[in-house]
Amino acid sequence: MRFIVALWRFAIAGFCFVGTYEAWSKPQFWVYFTFQTGFVLGIVMLWSGAATLLKGIQPPAWLKGCLTVYAIVTALVAFFLMPPDDPAYGPAAVRIRTTSSTSTHSAGKGSALAAASWP
Repeated sequence: MRFIVALWRFAIAGFCFVGTYEAWSKPQFWVYFTFQTGFVLGIVMLWSGAATLLKGIQPPAWLKGCLTVYAIVTALVAFFLMPPDDPAYGPAAVRIRTTSSTSTHSAGKGSALAAASWP
């Protein structure tokens, strides 16, 4: 079982490093939290996989906890606050449009209807 867990952790580390391949040739990308999170997660997973395989010292719990919080905050910011890659696609995140339109207001008729039905 230990061998399977180590392989799983090495696979995750590989995916993390593959996900950061773009930043290896363009150093200015290292300022983005997504690349930083992927790189640090890859390092921690390499450490954890090697420690599992060799019965060594695992990464400390505070490091894994900090990395988890960092990854969750990065994901939430990317999902809720970052604009979409394609400007034609504009989903509403938490009822706030992530893209602007010059022809219509993002609140639209739904807000007027909700305001009119307020007691």
